This record gives sequence, structure tokens and C-alpha cells, in this order.
Amino acid sequence: MSSGSRQLRLMLKGAFDGPSMKAPKKLPKTPTLQAEATLRTIADGLADRVEYVRRVLGQMTGFGGEVQVRIGVRSNPKYPDYIVEMLFFEDDDPDHPAGSAIMNIYNGRTHQYYDFDDDGLDASRNWSTVGMTFSEVQALIGELRYTA
Repeated sequence: MSSGSRQLRLMLKGAFDGPSMKAPKKLPKTPTLQAEATLRTIADGLADRVEYVRRVLGQMTGFGGEVQVRIGVRSNPKYPDYIVEMLFFEDDDPDHPAGSAIMNIYNGRTHQYYDFDDDGLDASRNWSTVGMTFSEVQALIGELRYTA
């Protein structure tokens, strides 16, 4: 994790509700989900898809900017862990993110944030390569509720 994203997370840590959890000591050695998994592509395999996506959307609120969520590809496919990241844009290209910073990593079963001082949990190999923005997750939960 870069020192800038760690500092940003520490500044905002007081804004997170609820207790943190210790990060898992071991993650599966091989991915349990596809590298490009998103909430949309895994929704049918979730234990309670509407509730899970609703809770993810709730964890994406309150950051004061555009955020995205990516799925933990080395976690339980029925309740995958997820990472919420703040997106940053260049003034000359406001439609394409220039970068991101980790805001929090959440346990997929409890939706509590992990205490991720260990840099292993935020390693890029643990997370899907494709994210979904807040508005995309909002649209997905509307579709899931309509079809439930």
C-alpha cells in the first residue's frame, strides 16, 4: 500500500462505523472466483444476493467522491470479501480514473471492515481486476430487487 493511500485511510478511519476485524491469516492459494469478477457476474452465486449487494452499497456511502468496489477473488464465493476504493480523475480526462486509493477492505460475511495493517491483504492478486462504481451497484440492486 502506498504511503499516500495509507495516510488517507488513517485520516478517514474515524468515519467508519463498527468494529474492525483482524484480517484472515491465510487466503486460499488459488483464486475461488474469476479475475474479472464483479458483483453483477457473481450475483447468482451469492447466498442472499439482494442483502449482500445492499450491504456492499451501504459500505460505499459517505466518502465524498466517486468510489468503486472490487471483489476478493480468493475468498468465499457465497460471501466474497470486497475492497472499496476512492477513484481519482485528471482535470483533462474526467471520464476515466487516473488512479485509486484503498478506503477499506470488508469481510463479505459480516460486512465489517478488516484491520489491514498487514500489506498482504491489499495485494492486487487478491482482488478482481474490474470494479463497479456506486451508481453501477445502485442499478444492480434495483435489478435484483425487481427480479427477486
